[in-house]
Amino acid sequence: MNLQNEKCVIVVDEELPLGIIANTAVILGITLGKTMPEAVGPDVIDQTEKSHLGIIKFPVPVLKSSAEKLKYIREQLYQDDFHDLLVVDFSDLAQSCKTYDDFIQKMTQVPESALKYFGLAICGSKKKVAKIEVTNIEDVVLKGQELTGLKVNTVLENGTKGDLVDVKADMITGYDKTKTGSQTVKVSYEEKEFSFTVYVADKIVKNATELRDALKNQKNGEVIAIKEGTYNMDRDDETKYEDQTGFYFLLTASNFTLKGFGNVVIKSTVESENGVWASQNFVTIAGDNTLIEGITLQCKKEPNKVIEILGKDTTLRSIKVEPMDEVKFAGSIYLSTKAGNTTIENSSLTYGRITTSGASDSTLTLKNVTIDFANAYLDEDTKESTFWGFDNSRTKITVNATDSKVIVSKEFKAAENYQAFTEQLPKGMTVEEK
Repeated sequence: MNLQNEKCVIVVDEELPLGIIANTAVILGITLGKTMPEAVGPDVIDQTEKSHLGIIKFPVPVLKSSAEKLKYIREQLYQDDFHDLLVVDFSDLAQSCKTYDDFIQKMTQVPESALKYFGLAICGSKKKVAKIEVTNIEDVVLKGQELTGLKVNTVLENGTKGDLVDVKADMITGYDKTKTGSQTVKVSYEEKEFSFTVYVADKIVKNATELRDALKNQKNGEVIAIKEGTYNMDRDDETKYEDQTGFYFLLTASNFTLKGFGNVVIKSTVESENGVWASQNFVTIAGDNTLIEGITLQCKKEPNKVIEILGKDTTLRSIKVEPMDEVKFAGSIYLSTKAGNTTIENSSLTYGRITTSGASDSTLTLKNVTIDFANAYLDEDTKESTFWGFDNSRTKITVNATDSKVIVSKEFKAAENYQAFTEQLPKGMTVEEK
């Protein structure tokens, strides 16, 4: 017998008097010791050379149950599925007998269904754990916060699940509460590992008011997580930048991160004229090394620039630009960069455009970007496109594109300015007709 793979448990009726509970456990334990002599260890000697008889080599927990549950468990243990388990029972009939011969005789006269069980001892091989699963995982946590509330669920070789176990600190590796960003966390239990990803942020916002407050108090190096929802932004009439106020979404901090979790939509139903710089932009990025990820942007009413980028080394990842309501223009991602590289990856624009008109001495990298500009700003008479879905015709900064495309209408493809449009496209950006 491999004792490391053995597990024993004693279950007693919790409604019994304390003395009978103790008596039941003792009787069950004695029978276990007789049946499994190898489970009892050798005698041990203490420091004063006094001898102590050996005890069982592994723990035997004593659990409480109701009489009805004990009855049900005992009946189930007679099934073939549990034939390999050692089962000892102690009943009301056994407790009432004065001699063992009396016990033998009375048992022959009573059906099993009439017995009331005081306790059961169950022993057998541990079910081998095939894998573990961790539940109650949060996708984002605050910096400095411990991972709490996690549960381990064992999955046995037969596909059944074991009991939920609280995850303790010593079971966790790979988590650093002092660092922001994505972290791969491992939980170990029963020699098995479960990995998951958690994102650590300086702030977590859940509504437009919290987001506005986070923008007003933004700091260099800060990481802000935005939970799923629609964020309808007003204008900020307090924060001043370049002697202007009234920005919808102003980012001035450097090394700043905004990351959405779930379906995050940021928009504004507040209408404003396009004559003033602060009001014509929806998102203004003035800081360096800004990252915006996992967010859908719907430009303000009277769309102009959905994003204007002034700072260097901005990254837009997994961004969607969509029009508001039935408007055929969603605004432009407008580069005004004078240094560094702007990266746009795994993103899409519907009726939106990318233009480098304000940029110089910088580069643009596009990776897996789709611009659906079909029928946007198409002149009904000339069929010329007033604007192009991608425009690098004026500044001609270096553009590196891979797996990217612009979708155009059949009408625009037949227009006179279509050739000029295609000639300024970078390698790695194709045109698709819709």
